[in-house]
Amino acid sequence: TVTWFQNVTEMPRILKNDRFTIAGVGIPDYEEYMSHSCALLYLEPADYHCFHMPMAGKIVKCELLNQNKYSVTVKPYILSTINILRRNRRAVVVVEDKSSKRIAMVIIGGVTVDSIRLDPALQEGQNVNKGQYIGCFARGGSSIAVFSNHTLNLDSHLSPVVAIGKKFKLSVGRSLASFNEIVSD
Repeated sequence: TVTWFQNVTEMPRILKNDRFTIAGVGIPDYEEYMSHSCALLYLEPADYHCFHMPMAGKIVKCELLNQNKYSVTVKPYILSTINILRRNRRAVVVVEDKSSKRIAMVIIGGVTVDSIRLDPALQEGQNVNKGQYIGCFARGGSSIAVFSNHTLNLDSHLSPVVAIGKKFKLSVGRSLASFNEIVSD
């Protein structure tokens, strides 16, 4: 299930029982992403649990974080405040194209299904192709947050759904959005 936001500031003030912020998540220069589009993708048990590169470019960040901790539940009767974007096991992958446009993916493990497996061949500085397999959840999954440092256009087939405030499913191989292109005369 995908939830689309026109910019990070439109995301919920409270996410998973804690004040939401992308500071401290692991995205370098996170301030550059604040005024641009973003999406939260929640993976349900029956969903496809592999992740692929959203655009071609060079990997500028590829890191597994909090691998020495177990991911925690977000049930308010167990923990009253928890920010899973900072606390849970996660991977941060940032890719940049030749025009300095970046997409940051924060791949978040859920409680008991936090088995993030990145392709061992992935390295910072490596060139990657759009759609290239970069990893999976070995035992289920949780969520993927996707951020951009430039304006994105939501694909036209999704705009009517987002306009009425609905979440939506995205089929494997379907496009979510694209960067605004500057046309010069």
